[in-house]
Amino acid sequence: MVERILEAARENLDAIDPPSLNAAVRLLRDVGRGKDASILIADYAARRQGNLLGFTVGPTSEFAKSNVDPELGTALEQIFAMPVDRRSALEVFQTVARENLWTSTDMTLLSRQTPIELEQIIEATSGPDLKKIVQITLSMMSSTDDEHAELRSKLRTALEAIFAQSPLRARRLRVWGFTPASPSAPTDEQQLPV
Repeated sequence: MVERILEAARENLDAIDPPSLNAAVRLLRDVGRGKDASILIADYAARRQGNLLGFTVGPTSEFAKSNVDPELGTALEQIFAMPVDRRSALEVFQTVARENLWTSTDMTLLSRQTPIELEQIIEATSGPDLKKIVQITLSMMSSTDDEHAELRSKLRTALEAIFAQSPLRARRLRVWGFTPASPSAPTDEQQLPV
């Protein structure tokens, strides 16, 4: 029965409300499965951005008065304190390129993307917007704050993947100021028949 409750909670992390999650966590702890409870809380926190279900966990809320697991309570406070940003990564890129400036919130939203997703976003853009997005990407990559080092790495990986796709793309990115870290990018000479 405990396995089924754990499985159901994992399958429904996007829909489960905090009181139901608390009940599952407390049950897991009661039967000696504290590690599973902690993993479930971490998975739930990773899936949530902001107070998406309209719950509050303040000291006066009914939920807070009902014996909340301390680890879950801390995780919920952190989740609910995060602002909800419903813009897509493409929308963020387009706004940043249009305004030629970005915020830490923009960088945080983009950092949630994988290098492949960033590559797809860049590739989905065309014409003058593509040049603007590549140039703003290069500007983001040149920032030096430690908080967004992972994003800079993902952006570099995305541009390197685009660069490696064809000599035309490589040439275009070079003209716009991008140089890959690895020298294995395609050149016109590599494409000529022998």
